[in-house]
Amino acid sequence: MPPVEDNQPRPGRPTPSGRPSGPKRNPPARRAGPERAAGGRDARPGRAGSGGRSRGSGAPAGRSGSAAGRSGSQDRRAGAGGRRPTAPARARGAAEGRGRPTTSGRERDSGEARGAGARGAADQGGPEPAVGEVLPGEALDELRETARPHAFAEAARALADAVLALSEDGDPEAAVRAARAAKRAAPRAASVREALGVALYQAGDYRGARTELAAAQRISGRRDLDAMLADVERALGRPERAIALFERSDRSRMDPDTADELLLVAASAYGDLGQPAAGVALIRRHARWPAELADHHLRLAYAEGALAEQAGDPARARDAFARVVQADPDFHDAAERLERLEASS
Repeated sequence: MPPVEDNQPRPGRPTPSGRPSGPKRNPPARRAGPERAAGGRDARPGRAGSGGRSRGSGAPAGRSGSAAGRSGSQDRRAGAGGRRPTAPARARGAAEGRGRPTTSGRERDSGEARGAGARGAADQGGPEPAVGEVLPGEALDELRETARPHAFAEAARALADAVLALSEDGDPEAAVRAARAAKRAAPRAASVREALGVALYQAGDYRGARTELAAAQRISGRRDLDAMLADVERALGRPERAIALFERSDRSRMDPDTADELLLVAASAYGDLGQPAAGVALIRRHARWPAELADHHLRLAYAEGALAEQAGDPARARDAFARVVQADPDFHDAAERLERLEASS
């Protein structure tokens, strides 16, 4: 069943940001503007760099006709305000400037990885980032412990290539190929399975993404991929499962942006079921609005506005879009939607 498109901000995701054992999704690395909300047209996000928002495109991703991810399809992750996943979280940390590996007990492995990077650059005939510049120390440590004998350099280079393809090149197919190579070298690494899951998600292979993302969570014991897994259920035409996943997740143990991403996906799933008012009620019950709104708050508020408008509650929609515009007048098309609602009141 093809994903329903809408027009809201976008989990990439479901996205983790530097967790200790797997790569990061961009939420993996990019946040996009509102993408599909509860039922509109997919405003497909352009890729936002590491955590940045790509205006006019997708923050909440909803379903996209072609896939989810940067390749031009959409990210689908939240109906009204989801965010598109990007590079796997843990692996992405270094690319975003955090978690660069230190040389404490990793000199040998880092050197080996740098050697692999140099060989790759020579083969390609151009400069290629060293593995240690792309993968954070914890990802390298995990690969050292889980890679097959003598396959550390191969696993590290392949995982770095997958992360770069996701976070810079916007090429999910290349990311899938690289991540599969990393999986052959290190099948028990959560960061590798997460990277492959994110790449498959971006390429539109939702069943494959579900298998790999679930494996990453099982290996790592973390729950920060729940938002992306929930959006995968939406993509597979099972929004009720996305809501069930939200209900059994402990959002208090997640980072605020990851928790809000999951909330956004669940609210959008109600929109998929033709119950946008229930999605609005879910956001109002769980959302917290600090004095200064972060990007994830804006996506959530945008989602509330889109769902409220769909539910035929223009007053609530105006309030939600006004909250967004007050914090960021250029956030996706919130200002235009607010102006339209005010003109019709």
